[in-house]
Amino acid sequence: MADGKTLYCKTCNRTMDENQFYQTKRTDKYPDGFLPECKKCLTRHVDNWDPKTYLWILEDIDVPYIEEEWTTLLDRYAKDPRKTTGMTILGRYLSKMRMKQFSSYTWADTERLREEMNAKKAEVMAR
Repeated sequence: MADGKTLYCKTCNRTMDENQFYQTKRTDKYPDGFLPECKKCLTRHVDNWDPKTYLWILEDIDVPYIEEEWTTLLDRYAKDPRKTTGMTILGRYLSKMRMKQFSSYTWADTERLREEMNAKKAEVMAR
């Protein structure tokens, strides 16, 4: 435990170290800076190939959804879907979104980033 902070999961009714919970930038909604469910409970219904099962989590954590970045992680870490859990890609994706080139973006930037990526693709295709 880093600082000994523990949090309560409202789903499994357990108290655990904060590293078992996803942090969020949405302190307006989650004052302690963490989602109210532990990682295991939160991701139990995530299908890494179906965005509707995880986009709401990205929105609650307040990170953008950059489809190309998600797909890159899928290609690299989810070669065997039977061994891929809901946390496999989500955790890596959230770590990636903390990197300097992404850390200033929020969920609100998702559409703009998608449009910029599509414009870049169109530009390359036009050459």
